Amino acid sequence: MLKVLLISSDLPDQALLGQLLDAGYRLSLLRLEQLAKQTTIADQSLLVGCFTNEDELAQLTENLGSQEPLWWGWNQSNYPHLTLKAYEAGARHVITNDANASQIIQNLNALHVSQLHQQTTRGREQQYPRGAMVHLQADQALLIETGILSLQVNHPDGSNVLLGLFGPNQLVCGHPHDGCAIYLQAHTPISAQLLPWQRVLSEPSLIERLRMRLQLMEAWASCQAHPYLDQRVLGILNLLAEQFGKQHNQGLLIDVRITHEQLASAVGSTRATISRIIRDLRTRSMLDSHFSGSNERFWLPIVPHYHHTHPFA
Repeated sequence: MLKVLLISSDLPDQALLGQLLDAGYRLSLLRLEQLAKQTTIADQSLLVGCFTNEDELAQLTENLGSQEPLWWGWNQSNYPHLTLKAYEAGARHVITNDANASQIIQNLNALHVSQLHQQTTRGREQQYPRGAMVHLQADQALLIETGILSLQVNHPDGSNVLLGLFGPNQLVCGHPHDGCAIYLQAHTPISAQLLPWQRVLSEPSLIERLRMRLQLMEAWASCQAHPYLDQRVLGILNLLAEQFGKQHNQGLLIDVRITHEQLASAVGSTRATISRIIRDLRTRSMLDSHFSGSNERFWLPIVPHYHHTHPFA
């Protein structure tokens, strides 16, 4: 099991430590002020640097910068801008103050699978549970076989924006560790192939998948830039219908669960406003839905006119 080194100026939450131990993780603790004295850190350790203010974050990143280990940040404050600063400093993922133990353990499990995979032959199947963070190096790509992956970004004010959903036969690339705060998360359970970038460049079919993804991202950005909110919502749903749509006797069923809150994050609005927009679109017979709750699915009476669907799907 993955070894975790917690770096903090204070002792982390005891209940969480107990749950991590119960989950099989090997934990070590290191005081933040002692970090500068560490000349080497075990290769197989995941570093989790805890911080409550900018000074602690600066001290943490200054001492981790020369070693360049795999590390996570843990923002134990209520200041979302520190999360962005941690990403800018090279954190692979940042735990927020409101994250619960099960979410943290789920993400650690996904990271552990990724690390084991990188230590063995690349290109073997990867499995990610729903909600898990998907960590890719800048020179890696993920070819999705089953399931749906979301691309998101965190802003300094704590808001989240949905940048796209990707499904079977689509290729997703690793993003450099910069200040973009872009991350990948399993929207549903995922089975995928982890590929080195050189393999992508050597296979025309993979390059074609990459081209199609670029076109889809451009279309997504175009929909997000529409001046009218109802057209933004319809545009995003049209793209999702193109990717995940199934023929329905009343139109095209979007066979992926997307909440009003997720739609709001995709078009720059609020959940309440999106709920009102959806009611209006239903009244105008431009949108409808089946079922309710976690089983709710939207359907469009008019088939989308976009043409970005992957030819290998």
